[in-house]
Formats: sequence, structure tokens, C-alpha cells
Amino acid sequence: MLTLLAVGGVTVSCAPPLDEKLRAAGVSFTVPANWTEQSFPGSSGVQIMCPPIAGGYDAYLFIEQLSRTEPQSPDDYLANLSNRRKANTVGYEERRRREGRNVHGVVYGLLEYFHVLNRIPSVEWAAVLPRTRLSNVYVYGCTTAATAERHLAIFYEFLNSIALAPSQAP
Repeated sequence: MLTLLAVGGVTVSCAPPLDEKLRAAGVSFTVPANWTEQSFPGSSGVQIMCPPIAGGYDAYLFIEQLSRTEPQSPDDYLANLSNRRKANTVGYEERRRREGRNVHGVVYGLLEYFHVLNRIPSVEWAAVLPRTRLSNVYVYGCTTAATAERHLAIFYEFLNSIALAPSQAP
């Protein structure tokens, strides 16, 4: 059993199948206190859900590592994502795009945007963390616009918790 130290000093355990591929690839992270990990059908990633709030809308995080056929910088990936969202998403408004480095020295590109999802004003963010020349770790988060301030602080804390072990892959 893999044990993860959660935000606020609470320890959370998860069954190995949920994050086995991420852990084997050297990706570690801290699950926010009281949030739960779930498998995501058809994906090697892990979805992390906040406790349900009034109105039944849950905020979530999603993390996975994917390979690419050609190298792509975080900025190029986020520019393409922003263009796709602008073309296909109701009420799309880019709020922030930047590069950063977390406390573990992991470099990331971050896109934060507003849109309307199922008639609910929402805030989402996408982060891309270069892993190797041909793979990245992707992190997505979503919450309602009404709870964005509270949840975005947790999303940034999660992003700051991600550590990547050195990789031998190209």
C-alpha cells in the first residue's frame, strides 16, 4: 500500500492500482486533506475529488503522464490548448498563462481560464511539467467560479507538491 502525506499533516492512503503507473514513472504528489483518489476510466491518470459541496458540484484535480511523438515546449502546448478551448468552449476567457518552478525545482507551464461548463460558470487550469524530451506530466483542475478562490489555492498547493524523480528515458 502506498501512503501519501496530505496537506495539513493528515495522512491519506491509496490502493496501489490508482497511482501505480505514476509512482513507477517517478511521479509523486501530495493529496489535499479530505480529498479522495479515483481511477479515471480509459486513462493511466488519477482523478482527485474534493468532498461534495452544496449544489452537488465537486472540484477535481487530474494528473497523468503521457508520451508524445514529437517534442513540444510547455508554452507551445498551452498555446494550442488555449486556442482549442477558445474555439470550442462557451464563454472562454484566458486569465493567466505563465511558467514557474515549484519547491522541488520542477518546471511547469500553467494556463488558467474561465468558461461555462454545463451552464455553470467555471474556472479551470492546466499545467504541463516536462518529464523527458518525449513525455510530460499533465495536471488539470476544475471548480465553479463561485468556489474558485478557495479551490485554486488548493490546486496551486497540489502543483507545488509534485516531485519528479530523474528519468532515464529520452
